[in-house]
Amino acid sequence: MTKRARYFLEYLFLRAFIFCLNMLSEASIKHIASFAGFLWYWLDAKRRRIARRNIDYAFPEMGDDDKTDILKDSYKNIIETFIVFPRISRFDMENIKDLFEFQCEEYYEEAHRRGKGVFLLTGHHGNWEFAAAAHSIKHGGMVAVAKDIHNPYINAYIQALRRGAGMEVVRPRNAVFRLMRSLKQGRTVAMLLDQNTLRHEAVFVKFFGRLAATQYAMALMALKTGAAVVPGYILRKQGGKGYIIRYEKPILVKDEGDKEKAVVAWTQQFTAVLEAHIRMAPAQWFWVHDRFKTRPGPDEGAWRFPRQESSV
Repeated sequence: MTKRARYFLEYLFLRAFIFCLNMLSEASIKHIASFAGFLWYWLDAKRRRIARRNIDYAFPEMGDDDKTDILKDSYKNIIETFIVFPRISRFDMENIKDLFEFQCEEYYEEAHRRGKGVFLLTGHHGNWEFAAAAHSIKHGGMVAVAKDIHNPYINAYIQALRRGAGMEVVRPRNAVFRLMRSLKQGRTVAMLLDQNTLRHEAVFVKFFGRLAATQYAMALMALKTGAAVVPGYILRKQGGKGYIIRYEKPILVKDEGDKEKAVVAWTQQFTAVLEAHIRMAPAQWFWVHDRFKTRPGPDEGAWRFPRQESSV
């Protein structure tokens, strides 16, 4: 079987699976997510070890049983996030009011009125796909940074769902020009800043007390454009019925004369904000990601701009 044929069969299977899921109630979806999360937890030993190690780094004072509870619930949250993702095609201005409780929107609106563009600072927490779609529909669209899926048919399907919610999706590779242009047009750019980054794209800042390779592009572009950075997060409500999307006070980045130090300092502040969000509901974060995969070298305590990024 050719790779193209295999990709197409995978796509057909996914669409059939989604068709079946879309006929189920929310309660049934939660039961399926709970069962699938349980299976994933027990079958994927590699990811389970990564996730447990991450939780050990984050909560050294916590007992083993509590860590295990966080881990198992995290698996369920991830599964549910992915299997309900296609339902963003049903979102509109009316029904998002029933599903989402928007809190402190004045912070986002204040930042947007400045006319210099807005960065939404967020991570893989709660149902991040729902948050992006709901915000885009309510606030007139946005630009989202997201990687492609290897399967081109599935990738096209996912991109179409996001576009249907008013999102323009930009690939991380060579995205700087498009993002800078969007910010200068006063648009909103969403970036998830909680994943491991390649060494040449990263600064090393503290995340749960441990150095983590972190994308510095947001801090650098905010310094260049004057765009405000608005932290935000989504959490499942108690009992699992609906979501809270909460915005926080805009962060206005400043350069005190040393751009390199400023980029590192602001990236550290952004990371501290995400850490605080995760601590509020740790079971809703993406612990299975190898956040600390890229390690600093012995001479990387002082960060310098990679040469190829100096013109950003």
